[in-house]
Amino acid sequence: MSRSAVSVTRRAGAGRANDFFCPSLLSCIIILCAVACCQAATETPEDAVGAGDTNTISLVGQTLTACEFLDLSEEAVGTTSELCVNSCTVLGKLALQEIARDVVAGDILPAGLLASMELAETQHINLIAEGCDLVFEECAFGSVSIIAGELPLVIDARLTFRRCTIDTLLMAGVTAAGRIAFEECQIGRTLVQSCCFLEEVTYRGSCHMDLVQDVGNYYLRPVDLAFAEYKAGAYFASTRFEDNISLVGTAFRGPLQIEDVQFTVPSDAAHMSLLASRTWMQAGDPEESAEYYYRHKVLARRSLCLPKRILQCVFLDLTCGYGTKWKRVLYTWLVIIVSCGLIYWVLRGVSRNDGKHDEPRSKRDWRSLMTCLYFSVVTFTTLGYGDYRARGFSRALASVEALLGITMLSLFVFVLARVYF
Repeated sequence: MSRSAVSVTRRAGAGRANDFFCPSLLSCIIILCAVACCQAATETPEDAVGAGDTNTISLVGQTLTACEFLDLSEEAVGTTSELCVNSCTVLGKLALQEIARDVVAGDILPAGLLASMELAETQHINLIAEGCDLVFEECAFGSVSIIAGELPLVIDARLTFRRCTIDTLLMAGVTAAGRIAFEECQIGRTLVQSCCFLEEVTYRGSCHMDLVQDVGNYYLRPVDLAFAEYKAGAYFASTRFEDNISLVGTAFRGPLQIEDVQFTVPSDAAHMSLLASRTWMQAGDPEESAEYYYRHKVLARRSLCLPKRILQCVFLDLTCGYGTKWKRVLYTWLVIIVSCGLIYWVLRGVSRNDGKHDEPRSKRDWRSLMTCLYFSVVTFTTLGYGDYRARGFSRALASVEALLGITMLSLFVFVLARVYF
């Protein structure tokens, strides 16, 4: 009995030892996990960028201070294929540079009054690696400046700003080999000058609070302006579009100016001119609106067949400039009156109506010419004094001239009212 009791006592003690060991091991595991989580929580943006064994660099909710430097070189990034900056606040100037390929990057400028993201002025900038993405989502920037210095600035990566707020957007002298996208962003002042875009450029759904200036740029691929809003208007000058422009739902609240812009797609040129005409009418400048409307009709005419183009050119363009040029109406008056007067004179088709002093049918001198011109004016304006009358074939011509006179007088009133009232 005693041996049995001793044996049982030993087994009970061993069970209590196991009960103590298991909670201790579990506590150690919990402590190690907590330490790992703390280290991950305290990781800096530079540590995140330096993690080269991931496919995505994510900076979520970080506050990037003045002169923050993110090393996006090949050595630091490694196999990273995408950089995602989400819900960040940039307090100073953020320099994004790629120093691979033995290219010396420029100095990081000190923080200015406005927060900014600045691409350094180097000979060749590749933000991450060729074919990779740089995505800024729900970020706030005082300014985004992508400006070339003395050497050319080439961007191979794809830049995407999604639902960001940008006070100032400046791009100058840049060659963009990747897609540039501003999706549903709020942008203040925008200046894009002397840039070459080799891939698609999109401002889809973005709202431009200030004037947008697009000067001297070259777009090789499509440009997407769908559902974008320009509250202060836009200015396009000396720019060339090689592909189509998407203008679905685009709203211009201010004047749209187009100067020396080349469009490869005629329908895009006609649509842009029509939008410009509407914006200038809303701005209270009917003369400028009429000029852009005339340009729209001339460009739209190119898509018609040859007979329709000829008819529009003769009866709508030359006579009144599609209802926008009142001087052309006056010139048409003069042509009709003089032409009909000369025909009356050649045909000897005008004579006095009193029956006493008819003009001799064989007489052709300057007096008879003045008489025919006088009769043409009276007929064109439908006054009908009755002192002279047409005879022979001239009666049919007089009827046609009277109908043309009524039409042209009405057209003149319409053009004046459309342009000036």
